[in-house]
Order: sequence, then C-alpha cells, then structure tokens
Amino acid sequence: MTTRIVVRIAIVATVVVVTLAAAHHSVETTAALTSPKSELASTIDQEQLSCLEAAFGHAVPRGARVYIGAVDTSSLQYLSLIVTRSARLTADSNAAQWVVAIEPGNQCLGLRLSVVRRR
Repeated sequence: MTTRIVVRIAIVATVVVVTLAAAHHSVETTAALTSPKSELASTIDQEQLSCLEAAFGHAVPRGARVYIGAVDTSSLQYLSLIVTRSARLTADSNAAQWVVAIEPGNQCLGLRLSVVRRR
C-alpha cells in the first residue's frame, strides 16, 4: 500500500514539474516573439523579400522556367514564393531557362539574388 502511494506521489510530482517547465518555456517564447528585436527582424525580412522580388522581376522575364539552385530551407521558401508569382518553377534543372539562388551580399540588406541564364 505504501509503495502505491509513493509511486502516485512521484507521478504527480513529475506531471507538475513538466507542466511548470512547459508553461515557463511558453512564456519565454511568447516574450521573445513579441520583443522589439523580433519585430525588427521580421521587418528586415519583409524588406529583404521585397528587394529580392524586385531584383527577380528585373532579371527574369514573366513566364520563364526557373530552377532554384542550392539554398537553405528558408531561402527556398522565399524563392519559391518569389518565382511562382511571375514565372514557372521547375524541379528539373535541365528544363530551366534560369537558375536563381540567394547568397550573402549587399544587394538586399545583406543578401544578393544570384540569377544565371541557362539558354
């Protein structure tokens, strides 16, 4: 009987500790996302996206077949959004007329759109 009580107390204590830790982490995450630094970072990201989209529009004709070169996941998402607004995204690099990628640079607040014509 006393073993059951000890086990139940241990289970309840574990649940309480895990719940408090999750609540604490949730509060920290919310505070980080609503901080001025986070808001500034999202503003910069939007400015970069607008700049990259303008650069793409100047370099690649509407309706062109575009392949996205080697980029990280967040850049892939940005480029997919940019490309699909005015061109045709292709997964086949051989069918592409243009290859685009995002690189470090000074064109768009620390980024640069790399555009290479294939044919």
